[in-house]
Amino acid sequence: MQNHLAHDYRGIYPERVFTVATHYLEPLQNALTQMIDQIDYELMMLQEALDSTYYQNIQYLRTKLTD
Repeated sequence: MQNHLAHDYRGIYPERVFTVATHYLEPLQNALTQMIDQIDYELMMLQEALDSTYYQNIQYLRTKLTD
């Protein structure tokens, strides 16, 4: 689906995008959150990664620094 969204604008079906957004993204987010919770982080590396502009979208991990 990503390929169609990024490169084939005429082949996008709004119904399919809506279905994915409403049915699959939340379960995926929950699964990824559970996986993240199982990782044993080296705090210095985690701090360095979170301070990077590349990882601003995973601020959830900041809670790992205070646990």
